[in-house]
Amino acid sequence: MSKALWQKLMENRFRHLYSRLCVNIILILPVLLLGGCFRRTQPINMTFDLKELLPAQWTTVGTVQEINIDNDPAVERLVFFSYDKSPQTGVGPIGALIYDLHEDKSIITTAGEPVANQSSSSLVRYQVLPSYWQGAGQGFIAEASQAATIQNYTVSYETTDANATAVSRKELIVRGGDSYLTFIWWKGTVDGYGVTQLFAPGGFRGIDWPTWTRTPTPITQITGLYPLHDRNLLCRKVTYDRADIAPMNLAPADGENIQYRQDIHYTSSNRGLDFCDGAPAYPFYSEGVVLAYLLDAKNRTNLLDPPLQSTAEITRLQSIFSPEQLVLVDDLRGALDIPISRPDALAPGASIETKVCAKIITWTDATLAQFEPRWLLFTLRHQLSKPDTAAIDQLVIANVNLLPAPTDGAVLDCTQVMQSLPR
Repeated sequence: MSKALWQKLMENRFRHLYSRLCVNIILILPVLLLGGCFRRTQPINMTFDLKELLPAQWTTVGTVQEINIDNDPAVERLVFFSYDKSPQTGVGPIGALIYDLHEDKSIITTAGEPVANQSSSSLVRYQVLPSYWQGAGQGFIAEASQAATIQNYTVSYETTDANATAVSRKELIVRGGDSYLTFIWWKGTVDGYGVTQLFAPGGFRGIDWPTWTRTPTPITQITGLYPLHDRNLLCRKVTYDRADIAPMNLAPADGENIQYRQDIHYTSSNRGLDFCDGAPAYPFYSEGVVLAYLLDAKNRTNLLDPPLQSTAEITRLQSIFSPEQLVLVDDLRGALDIPISRPDALAPGASIETKVCAKIITWTDATLAQFEPRWLLFTLRHQLSKPDTAAIDQLVIANVNLLPAPTDGAVLDCTQVMQSLPR
């Protein structure tokens, strides 16, 4: 074979190999490009089967809620569930879990070595309530009957940390009906989510909920009602003031610098007695008459016996009890009944009276800095209605006396005061 022919054959073979190589590169290149784009843009997707993640005795309540309060871009899932079900009713209280997808920095091999430029994701479950661990043992999100009324709101706000540095924070507020308020916030990678709860069996006062839900803000003060289950439908009011406290790291991570935020905390204070659903126009029982008068003495002169409605008598009453100085009504005790049968009360000229002891707290100075307890003894006169009219029997305040405080430093008790009165 001549040298020229050999060179021509080699050139044709080279062109063939080169063409095949180009075709292969063209076919493979889109796959490589697509694979690279897929790796860079694939979102973290958290899909899971709750039936596999919840115990068989727990069942979900409502739909899974998306939240994001842990200062990272990934969305968490809030799940409400029923647990501790009654064998009679088949329902139980409502708890809450938060599922979060955490992306690890690297995959660890069986030899304990990380694989470079690789990552893995793990689904982490945080149990919010119920919980009995230190700092989290509160109760539950809502009662079984309140399952359909559970609502949750994310609150975002600007504040300052312990170093007076401006920070942005988020927290989740869950309303379990009208009686449960649960506050949830992210504490850190070690302690997970913090939980604080307020409970008021008679509901809460102090917030216009329809307005608040449009623009949720941190709840700095709220008043809870605790029914006394008495014949006047009275409640004791307890005011909760927010006073966040420095967190306690229960399980510090060795060598890990974690910025913990302050714990949400509320201090409680007694605000005395009130009508659970507002004072009626004319309370029927003696304790209700006295409480309505004490809480609104200026506008409740109709509860006074006509002789006490004169200017001179009202001035005298105010020397005993000044409405402007009232802090709260702390206790009321009255006789359960009038020890006279109604037929006997119909006798001409019969005067029927009953007593009520009231413990009040009043300011003692103009600057409202000092206060003291006082005990008042109310005398109520019975106004008997006529059987042939639409009027009803009523009690009116006929007199008020200030009980002297014990000289030995003891504290008066309205129950003992009532027991010491002659029948």
